[in-house]
Amino acid sequence: SQDDLKASMTRGKDVYLSYCMNCHMENGEGITAVYPPLAKADYLLADRKRAIVQIIKGVNGPMQVNGIQY
Repeated sequence: SQDDLKASMTRGKDVYLSYCMNCHMENGEGITAVYPPLAKADYLLADRKRAIVQIIKGVNGPMQVNGIQY
């Protein structure tokens, strides 16, 4: 329902503000060559299952996002 969707979006925003925003910035743009962008990230869009797992569990090691190595 619409109420469930609104509640889910509110929870998601709270999680992002608490755990993600400090590095990936308010709008998900990241910091070039330091923290990759989440918004419009080819890396995340390439494999949704991988993206979900990495968002939940985190990720270490090199990755290329939108042509930039992180």
